[in-house]
Parts: sequence; C-alpha cells; structure tokens
Amino acid sequence: MKFGTHKYNAKKTIVDGISFGSKLEANCYQVVRDSGLDYELQKAFVLQQNFEYEGKKIQPIKYVCDSFILKKDIYVIDAKGMLLPAFNLKAKMFLYKFKTPIICVSSAKKMSMAMDMIKEGVSASEINETLKPKKKKKLTK
Repeated sequence: MKFGTHKYNAKKTIVDGISFGSKLEANCYQVVRDSGLDYELQKAFVLQQNFEYEGKKIQPIKYVCDSFILKKDIYVIDAKGMLLPAFNLKAKMFLYKFKTPIICVSSAKKMSMAMDMIKEGVSASEINETLKPKKKKKLTK
C-alpha cells in the first residue's frame, strides 16, 4: 500500500504495518528483517543536548537512523537515495560523538551486502568503503 509523495520523489510505503519514508527504506527494512540479526528501527540519537541561550530554550539536535544493529559492535544504517547537506552534517556529528560511522546504502542489494558483512564482523568503516560508489576515471586526451 502506498500513499503520498516526497519532495525528492520518495514514495511513502507501508510494509508489515510500518510506514517508511521511501520504497528504498521499506526494501532495506525487509532485508534487515530477514537477516536473522537483532535490530531496532528508527532509533534516535542525541547529537547535541538542548540548552538555553539568552533565556530561550534551544532544542537538541537529533539523528534518527533507519536501522540499528548491535552485534559485538554497533551498526547504524541509513538508506539514502541522495546525500543531503543536513545528513552529511549529522553523520559527522554522529561519528564524532559515537566513534562509529553511519553505513549508507543506496539499494536493497547494497543493504544485503552490508548485512552479510555485519554477520562476518566487518567494521562499519570497511563496509562503507566496500559499498561506496567507485569514482569514474576522467578521460584524458
């Protein structure tokens, strides 16, 4: 069942009664669900605490991941069709505070590869390096 659209053409999708912001997130959830690993969905992390400034309350900065897996190490996974500046900033803040990178996947196939590597105990950094798109070489004349 699908409804609505997002400004980046992501289509909200429902799987197992859970609403996902995109078809990619829903497909990745199915891979995580079927992996046999223990997981949490939509786990929130506080990157910066709330505080007061000149009598005004400033809200905390939070990051909510798509999937969280705890298996010896922690693995935080996000399905991203497009890396936006706000995510890039939060990913840096997350790395600084929790000392582990966020694993970004751009397809269910890459999510499946990430799950296999997690089962083998591969670090999040190594997973990102493996899943990162290969840079195209410039043609020289």
